[in-house]
Amino acid sequence: MNYYVSVHGSDCNPGTEQEPFATLAKARDGVRSINGLMTKDIVVYIRGGIYYLDSEFVLDERDSGSNGFNVQYRNYPGETPILYGGQRITNWEHIKFSVYKAKVDRNWSFQSLIEHDEWGIRHASSALTGPGQWHLDTQEGELFYWPRSADISNAVIAAPTMTDMFRLVGSSPSAPVKNIQVIGLQLQLTDTIQQFDYVDSIDFVNGNAEREETKHGLIYMENAESIKVVNCKLLNAGVCGIWLNKHAQHNEIYGNWIEGSGLNGVYLTGWSFDRGPFLSAEDAYVNKFNIVSNNFIFDSGKFELTRGSGIQLHQSGDNEISHNRILRAPRYGISMKGDRYGVLENHGSIYGISVTRDNRYDFLYTRNNRILFNDISNVMTNSEDGAGIESWGVGTGNVYDHNCVHDFVNLNHWRNWFGGIYLDDCSDYMTVTNNIVYGIHGGHAFGIMEKGIENRVINNIIANNGLTWAIWMQEFAEVSYGLKLGCNILYNNNTTAIYGFEHLPEGFAGNPVYTSVYDGELPERIAGFDHNLIYEPIGSTDVLMGDKSTVYLSYENWKAAYGHDAHTVLGKDPLFVDAENGDFRLRPDSPALALGFTPIDQSLIGLKSDFPWEPIQTTPVSALIEANGIRNLPRLHQAAKEVTL
Repeated sequence: MNYYVSVHGSDCNPGTEQEPFATLAKARDGVRSINGLMTKDIVVYIRGGIYYLDSEFVLDERDSGSNGFNVQYRNYPGETPILYGGQRITNWEHIKFSVYKAKVDRNWSFQSLIEHDEWGIRHASSALTGPGQWHLDTQEGELFYWPRSADISNAVIAAPTMTDMFRLVGSSPSAPVKNIQVIGLQLQLTDTIQQFDYVDSIDFVNGNAEREETKHGLIYMENAESIKVVNCKLLNAGVCGIWLNKHAQHNEIYGNWIEGSGLNGVYLTGWSFDRGPFLSAEDAYVNKFNIVSNNFIFDSGKFELTRGSGIQLHQSGDNEISHNRILRAPRYGISMKGDRYGVLENHGSIYGISVTRDNRYDFLYTRNNRILFNDISNVMTNSEDGAGIESWGVGTGNVYDHNCVHDFVNLNHWRNWFGGIYLDDCSDYMTVTNNIVYGIHGGHAFGIMEKGIENRVINNIIANNGLTWAIWMQEFAEVSYGLKLGCNILYNNNTTAIYGFEHLPEGFAGNPVYTSVYDGELPERIAGFDHNLIYEPIGSTDVLMGDKSTVYLSYENWKAAYGHDAHTVLGKDPLFVDAENGDFRLRPDSPALALGFTPIDQSLIGLKSDFPWEPIQTTPVSALIEANGIRNLPRLHQAAKEVTL
C-alpha cells in the first residue's frame, strides 16, 4: 500500500492518489499501521508544489522498514515538491526609501532570512543601509527588510521556524531508525545558530568536538542505520545540509545538490573521546560504514566563515567519500578530524584505560576512510591553515586516492599557509596516491604538506601552481617520521623550494621537545624519496632545511648529503597532453612512464554520469587572480642562501 501527500490534500482523506493527505506527519502515521510485516517497499509520494512547514518532520524506529524492505518518502514521478522549514512573509508595509516592515508573532524568533533562496544579512537595528539587510524586533513583533527584488509583493521572502527539517532519530543505538529512503525532494531553509564554537575550544580538550546545540541539519540523523538520501536538493541549511551524529551506520548520501549551508554540506560526527555511556574504546566507535557519494556541494560556510567545509568527519571511520564535486567553501573541501596524542595523554585515562603512545590509536575513530575520486575547487576563500583535503589527529588507514584539487587562491592573507592536500598534525599511516593538484596560488602555498608517521605519498601530480613548496614536511605538535615519496610528478610550480623540511625545536603546548630527525634520536624523517620527476622551468629546485626559511641546499647537494632521489629525474618535461587546460594525461613518450608512474584516469574523477543536474562550473584561478587585482604573486624567500653541511 502507498500513500500520497499534496498541497491540495486533507488529513481527513484516506491518503490515496485521488484523495491525498495534506501533511507528511499524517502519511507517516499511516505507514506506522502497515510497516510491521512488510512484503514490499512502502512509498509515500509527495506531489509537486510548495509546502511551508510549521514543525520538524520526525521519524523514529516505529517508522522503519522491515523484513529487508524500505519506506520511501519521494517525489511523485515528474513533479518537484519544495518543502520550506519556515513560513513565507507577505504582509509588507512600505516604511521609507527601500525599507519595508511586516508584523510577525512576538514569540517567533529567528536568526536568518531568505529571499528567493538567497540568505539575507542581519542588521543590528532597523536603520538598514542596503539590499538584503533585515532586522527583527521581537519586542514589537516587527520585521524590517530591504528587499533585493524591485517588487516585494512577488518576492518569496521566508523565515525559518526550525533548525532541523527531517529528523531521523532512533530512541537508542539498539533501537535505531532504519531502512528509510528520502528521494527526489527539495528541502530548504532551516535556521542557523548564534555561535559555532567548538567544545572546550580554548584548552583543546575535545578541541574538535562540536557542541550539541550546534548539531543541526536539513536532514539530521542519530541512532540511524541504512538510511538513504538520494537525488534531493538541500538548500539554505542554517547549519548543515545533512548531519550524521553519533550512532550512524551504513547510511548513504547519494546524488544530491547541497547548496548554501551555514557550516558544512555534510557532517559525520562520532562520540568524542571519553564521552558517552561506554566501557571501552571500541564500544564508542559507532559512526562508521557510511557512504557520501556523487553529490554536488556548493557554497558552504555561509554563517561560519572561517571553517565551513564541503564534507567533514570527526571521530567517524570506515566511510567512503567518493565522486563528490565540492565548489566554494571558506576553508576545507574535505576535512577529517580527531585529536592528537598530546591532548589524549593530558586527559590521562579514557573509559578507565590509561592512554599511552602505543594504544593512542584505539581512541581515534577517524580511521580507514576512503576519500576517492572527488573534485574540489575554489575553497580556502576566507581562512588559513587549511587545504582542499585536510586531516588532523586522525586514526590510521585513511586513503586519499584519485582526487583533483584545483583553482583557488588564498585571499585572506598572502602570508598564510594553505594548499592542495594537508596531512596536518598526527596524520599517521596514510596513503596519498593518484591525486592531482593544480591551479593553487598564494604566499605560503604548498602542493602537499605532511606532518605524521609512516605516510606514503605515491604517484601524484602537482602541476601549474604558484607555490612556496611543492612538498612541505614539518614537525609541529607531534613527532613526524617515515615518509615515503615516490613516482610523483612536480611540474611548473614556480616554487621557492621543491621540498621544505621544518621543525619546531621548542615543542608545542607542553609536549616533549622534538629535535632534528637527522641527529639519530628519532627514526629517519624520510623513509625514501625516489623515482620522482621534477620539472621546474621558472621556480627554484632548492631544498629548504631546518627551522630558518633562509637555509637552503641545492637539489644536487641535498641528494649527495642524504642519499635520496637516486633515480629521480630533474629537468625533463613530463609531456602532458594539455596541462595548460587541465589535461594531465601523459604522452606515450613521457619520461615519467619509465620511472614507474602509473597514468591517472581523470575521467573517473568527479560526479558520475547519473548525477541528475548540471552543476555550476569552477571559476578558473586566472579569473580569481584577475578579479581580486593580484598582478604579481609574492615571493616570500627572496634572500635564500645555500649552506654547506
